[in-house]
Amino acid sequence: VRPLHQGLNWLPVLLAGLAITLFAPSAAMAQSRELSSSGELLDGIAAIVNDGVVLKSELQLETRRIADRLKAQNTQMPPNDVLLRQVLDRLIIQQLQLQRADRVGIKISDETLNQALANIAARNNVSLAELPELLAREGVNYSAYRSELRQQITIDQLRQRDVLQRIAVSPQEVDAFLARQEGKA
Repeated sequence: VRPLHQGLNWLPVLLAGLAITLFAPSAAMAQSRELSSSGELLDGIAAIVNDGVVLKSELQLETRRIADRLKAQNTQMPPNDVLLRQVLDRLIIQQLQLQRADRVGIKISDETLNQALANIAARNNVSLAELPELLAREGVNYSAYRSELRQQITIDQLRQRDVLQRIAVSPQEVDAFLARQEGKA
């Protein structure tokens, strides 16, 4: 390998690089303008939550699920704007909880998730292998279901952790409990 400066006239290479640097941004902007006028909006942001987001598609899907559940229970529907706001609030809180769980290091293993899925399958009198088919018949995507279940278990573990941190039993309370137990015996 010979050095770059030997036998190579570097001035044309430098000028070509400079031209690419100067004109590439305008070409990229022209291309993005063309794409944006003919592009299709895939999703939007409903809320920014710290370093995460709640997508409009998530908001619409959850609102539709809750509305369907309310209709199935013959419960009166709140006004659409009220329902939408409540669902958005719930999704924001969920996002905050998941971010906090991540910060404190709560991770749900595949083994834990699979055990929870096996329990759900058993309650529905099907095997774990049959669960995806059962969910598909109900119009539920198995992969999305796993993801939602993992999030729910994460939030549950975060809540349990918070509750355990708030429990403080004083020595006086232990003594009082033991005295009550001795009195019963």
